[in-house]
Amino acid sequence: MNRLIKKITVIVVLAYLLTSTGLNAVAVVDLPRYIRVGLFYSVTAQPFFTAAAEGGLQFGYGDGFTPICEWDSSAPVLIRKDACFTRSNGTLKEWNPSSKAPQEGLLLGPYHIAVAGAYANWETARIQAESMRADGLDAYPAYNGTWQVWIGSFCDEVTAKVYIIADLDFLFGPGVCSLVKPSEKSVVVESEAGEILFIYDDPSGAKPLRMKAKAGSDPEVLVLNSKDKYRGSFEVLRQPGSDMTLVNVLPLEEYLYGNVPPEIGANAHAEALKAQAIVSRTYAINNIGKHSHYGFDLCSTVDCQVYKGYNAESAKANKAVDDTCGKVVVYNGGIAQVYYFASSGGRTENSENVWSVSLPYLRSVPDPYESDSIPNYLWNIALTPSKIRETLKSRGSDIGSIVDVEVTKTTESGRVLELVVIGSRGKSVYEREKTRTVFGLRSQLYSITTDADVCVLGASGAAEKTRLANKYVMSADGVKKIENNVKTVQLKGENGQIKPVPVVASEYRFIGKGWGHGVGMSQEGAKGMAQAGFTYEEIIKHYFTGVEIYG
Repeated sequence: MNRLIKKITVIVVLAYLLTSTGLNAVAVVDLPRYIRVGLFYSVTAQPFFTAAAEGGLQFGYGDGFTPICEWDSSAPVLIRKDACFTRSNGTLKEWNPSSKAPQEGLLLGPYHIAVAGAYANWETARIQAESMRADGLDAYPAYNGTWQVWIGSFCDEVTAKVYIIADLDFLFGPGVCSLVKPSEKSVVVESEAGEILFIYDDPSGAKPLRMKAKAGSDPEVLVLNSKDKYRGSFEVLRQPGSDMTLVNVLPLEEYLYGNVPPEIGANAHAEALKAQAIVSRTYAINNIGKHSHYGFDLCSTVDCQVYKGYNAESAKANKAVDDTCGKVVVYNGGIAQVYYFASSGGRTENSENVWSVSLPYLRSVPDPYESDSIPNYLWNIALTPSKIRETLKSRGSDIGSIVDVEVTKTTESGRVLELVVIGSRGKSVYEREKTRTVFGLRSQLYSITTDADVCVLGASGAAEKTRLANKYVMSADGVKKIENNVKTVQLKGENGQIKPVPVVASEYRFIGKGWGHGVGMSQEGAKGMAQAGFTYEEIIKHYFTGVEIYG
């Protein structure tokens, strides 16, 4: 299958005139075979997790997966960082020795004892360790540049050294055993019963530990923490000062199997699924290495693209991926920077009105096929002045008591381009996407209403909506400025009726449409277009102006 070769090279022939000589442009787009997806990292990094596969596990390292050993059981193994833990009644808990808190159960720690001698591989080290275990020693294979046999897991250096002097020097002779100090890169692999299968520590950092389902497993997927399933392999990284980073390494096309359904819905029309597959593939290629500082390409959340692995797959979506295998979106000979979102509210947006950068294929287009009955198409959220102030303070902007919040600029599509929040000690101005994200709104397509809104005649003679704080008004005593400390004013309407109107709103209600940044392809619009009979190519070309699809 094409998706299983090392690289898929798409030759893109663009039929446009470069010069008066009539030469054609040829672009070559290299599609990586593999992609590395971060499942746990940074604040979500884990101190331990379990992994299993129906036919057992194979452990190895490196991009070519050099084998180390196999686990023949379908029972899960525990992978944990080499640190201090307690195990009691089958429950593992991390423990900080400096806390001096009393602990119950078996203590496990990152100090070990190495028995002199190097071994060719895990198997020969395992045989030697088994012999020592028969003599009552807690021995196991370990790798830290070479295969060795280690003994014990101690939480402090003193206890380990005492054990060497009091017991091991008598058994092996002085100088045969030595202390192994903690390593931030060390990973422990254990059976369910707590028996250490091996400890793996790659000093070079170039050969992190990997695991995958043994050949013959049906299906060949890994089970994470007894519930989540993933194709490909797991790679375990130890970042300095962090718990374990877990990366799912798998073919790009198989990654899309677990990405397309949670993004657009497994039951979407086939043409919408194909459009999503092509756009997701293009996005992934453009963002290879986005999280390289953590050791992987893309994360599994909306910060990149949602990816839920094998559990999220469907036969219908997998077929859409296969039917579009290798297809990408290109513009003028290069791969396009594509984006997508849930719903537009009726029209998409120019890229520069959201992220500043203007791209010719990310233009505002009408989006008439979205249904207004879809979830979150219409929304509204109410915020009190105190909540607004609290939100701004959490973002480092304390402008005092909130006096007003107003939209000062909009785009042609009606989205908010500039939002001004006025306080008693100053104001904060937000532009483009920040007009949405500052208050966690679903889109930039909104208006604001309050209980302090009044309609006045503007210079053109037309009625305009405004609020009275800091405004100048004509009163019986002449023109006066309404200060913020005034709570209400008495206004006379066109019918001569006088009524009190608050100067400062007690609530700001944001009333909007759509969900997401609004640039590129609307997923709900794509589904509507597919239902109306449009093909995936027509869908993509509608949302991305002037692009082509090749592959």
